[in-house]
Order: sequence, then structure tokens, then C-alpha cells
Amino acid sequence: MTSSDPPIEPARREVKYVTDEVLAPHLESWLQSHHAAFTTPYPARWVNNIYFDTPDYFAYAQNLAGITSRTKVRYRWYGALRPIGAGQLEVKMRRSGLGRKLTHRIAETPPEDGSWRQVIAHFRNNVAGGPGAWFDAFPTPILINRYLRRYWVTPDGHVRITIDTDQAVFDQRYQGSPNVERPANLPRTTVFEVKYLPQHHHEVRDTIASLPVSLSRHSKYAVGVDSIRSF
Repeated sequence: MTSSDPPIEPARREVKYVTDEVLAPHLESWLQSHHAAFTTPYPARWVNNIYFDTPDYFAYAQNLAGITSRTKVRYRWYGALRPIGAGQLEVKMRRSGLGRKLTHRIAETPPEDGSWRQVIAHFRNNVAGGPGAWFDAFPTPILINRYLRRYWVTPDGHVRITIDTDQAVFDQRYQGSPNVERPANLPRTTVFEVKYLPQHHHEVRDTIASLPVSLSRHSKYAVGVDSIRSF
């Protein structure tokens, strides 16, 4: 059993820009030539997420309505899509434009080829105390998504940027076990995200002033739900 007191990250701002996937190399060239001297602290890697919600899409509806205080629950692992790997339960809490994330590491892999009932039981058994209760509030696996993520950061660490491409979404709503075989149709976009602490706002504003794409309101989960509901 892991610690009952998972870490909570400092509240930060996350600003997203969405453009066509073919423009990803152009955005990377912009970063490479930027005067802020961005570097790549980690190699690119595949990010996989299971998003949980209520059967009537409470978290999704909150996002669409632009509710300033909302919560999202997901399980994240990296690398191969199948089988579901060891990863972390993440509870993302957004309050008045600032995002905070509670993270609880789950070191043991869920049962390979297990049913959703078995997978969720595994998550519950490997988180202590409060985090497991989030499965009572958001009990239903709605979708799995994945994307290739590239990382950039300024030397002082004040500005962090991720570029996500090669996105895929898999509908889980009527599945007895995880489905990663039948992807839904999804727009082929690049998601460029800037992450920073509020005290660095003016620095970030100056850094991204010449960014060649426009600011967008975007949620991968909401876009994924739209895709599977029309699938």
C-alpha cells in the first residue's frame, strides 16, 4: 500500500493553443530558435489516460459550461497502450483559472486482460484513504486517450511547454473490459500547452508573444467525449 498522503502540486496556470497537426514541426522550430533558450528535459513519450466520470457525464458537462470550480479524475501511464501499465491516479482540480493536481502513484500493474470491474478494484486496493473515494464520485470509465508528448522548458524552469500530437481516443462506455482496438474519429490536431506558476505571468506573456498560433479553450477529455458520442 502506498502513502495515504499523495502530493498535491502547487496551483499553476495552463494555457492551451490548438492547431493542425501538420504545424507541429513549425512550433518546435519556433521553440528551438526562441531567445528564451528552451531545452528538452525529457525525451518524447506516449501518454495514456483513462478518464472517469458519472454515467450522465457530470465532469464533461461542467467543462462545457465553463464552471470555474471543477474536478477531473483520470489514471495515467506511459509507454505502451496495452496492457495498462503501472502509473498514477490523478485528480485535477481547477479553481478560478488555476489548476492543482493530486497525484497518487500506483506501482503495481492492473490485471492483464482484466475486466473493468477488476481494474477499478485494483486501483481502489492500491490507493489509501481519500483518493479511492474519487471512484465513488466518478465511477464510470468513459474513454481512454493517448498522444505523443514532447517537452520543453526554460533554463530557470519558469516556463514549461508540452506539444501533443498523434492523438487517439477509445470508447469505454459499453465495454466489459478496456477497449484499445477501435479508435473513434478524432480531429488531427496539435495541442501546444504552456504551464507556469501565477507569479511568472508577465514573464510568460512576453515569452509567448510571438507564438504563431492563437489561444484556444480546449479539453482533451471533452473533445474525446464529443468524438465517442458521435462515433
